[in-house]
Amino acid sequence: MEDAAPSGRNEDEPSVKRAIWSLAASALLCTGAAAAPKASAEAPPRTADGRPNLEGVWASNAMLVLEASSRAPNLVVPEA
Repeated sequence: MEDAAPSGRNEDEPSVKRAIWSLAASALLCTGAAAAPKASAEAPPRTADGRPNLEGVWASNAMLVLEASSRAPNLVVPEA
């Protein structure tokens, strides 16, 4: 039966911790590089004065209800 180290820890623990920290740092660096936005090779179209050209077809598919529902409280104060 082998005797444990006086501190009760394995002597290889510092190298294991170093390996774990190295792997974690590598993973963070790799995911950060993958999440970085890619620069596009094409510049967006510009107008004559250099502003972005926003001409084109714009679709607004959202529906806005302009009337209150019957459950909404009456916000008009009646005249006395």
